Amino acid sequence: MLLATASTSWDFGWWWIFIAGAYVLGMFPTALLVGYITEHDPTEEGSGNPGATNVYRIAGMLPGLAVLLGDVVKVVIPTLLGLLLASREIAVVSGAIAVAGHMFPAARGFKGGKGVASYGGFVIVLSPLAAVASLAIWLAVLKFWGRASVASLVASPTVLAGMALSGRQWWEMCFVAAVVVLIVLKHLENIRRLLKHEEAKL
Repeated sequence: MLLATASTSWDFGWWWIFIAGAYVLGMFPTALLVGYITEHDPTEEGSGNPGATNVYRIAGMLPGLAVLLGDVVKVVIPTLLGLLLASREIAVVSGAIAVAGHMFPAARGFKGGKGVASYGGFVIVLSPLAAVASLAIWLAVLKFWGRASVASLVASPTVLAGMALSGRQWWEMCFVAAVVVLIVLKHLENIRRLLKHEEAKL
């Protein structure tokens, strides 16, 4: 129903092209590109995860920050364009699809990152205040626990509370909640290591 409503103000054929473009942009291999430049392969070194945390561990702070920024921006772009050129419905779907493209890239056998930074880009556009609050919680948990996985698992769901307080509609929160579930599933191995007290500190 939501998609049908959005398509009345925007050509249905172009709508699907837009969504497909969001997925392709989400697949952009930021970590692999930065790893190539710094002569590291994040899929083979460290935890094997093509994300900012692993690149930080194996290549240093600047490469890690570059991956973080790239993963945020590649989701901000389709989400923001959807908001500006089409409708909020298309922005929400595009952002979620872009995050999925990062986490499950078809071009790399559906083996992607854990989605935390790209999720940040998604939320920044939809609910900036919730994004800032969640980032503050992430930093606080990281400082206390010293583990990025714990910070991500705690901070990611808090966005939903921020969105609820901002009066966002239920369907929008459902898309965000779905992304949060995927992030948790991507962190199952981290959770196992945490339970065994084997998770490495940042």
